[in-house]
Amino acid sequence: METEWKEISHPIDRNVPKMPFLPEPEFRVIEDASLRATEIRIVTHVGTHLEAPIHLFDDGASIDEYPLDRWITDGVVATVDAEPLQELTLEDLNMPQEPEKGEALLVRTGWEDRISDDSYFEQPYLSEDVANWIADRELSWIGVDSPSPEMPNSIRERDPFPFPVHSTLLENDVLIAEHLTNLSSIAGKAVEVIALPLPYVDSDAAHARIAARPK
Repeated sequence: METEWKEISHPIDRNVPKMPFLPEPEFRVIEDASLRATEIRIVTHVGTHLEAPIHLFDDGASIDEYPLDRWITDGVVATVDAEPLQELTLEDLNMPQEPEKGEALLVRTGWEDRISDDSYFEQPYLSEDVANWIADRELSWIGVDSPSPEMPNSIRERDPFPFPVHSTLLENDVLIAEHLTNLSSIAGKAVEVIALPLPYVDSDAAHARIAARPK
């Protein structure tokens, strides 16, 4: 049985995936430092990151409030054969087994292969029924290899958009990881997962290095 840890987070560089309305990350070396020191300016929602309830709810928990054991857990990787803009139902999620309370659900759609194309932002998205199912199971967090588990901007009919998936998950303390990668290496597997977000105080999200390996 393969037990190697797989990197499922993107490296942070100038090509890191992000929503079009967010600024590009900036990197510069501090010229007057005695030793090399790099300054990085980057929005917390650029690249692979985990989102906390305060992202949507003013009185919600911030990312630094969670203990380390929240981020080290078992999980399953669901595989999906999806089209752009497709709403995903529970029947669309091919899982090796159903995740248990406190575990993670990773959804592999293959959208990571579209990062350099505009269709990356026409991602398949979770139905409200799936969001409710995840909340009812009291999962720790869910992750997607796309910009968001939410309906893409191009087909949203309501303004303001209510963000039903984020609302259901974050209200029930199910955190959200976006812009995952390399899920094909563990697709359809039960896994161990380590997801370590940086403890930005009072922050709605944090960049995270996430790794998984088959159980």
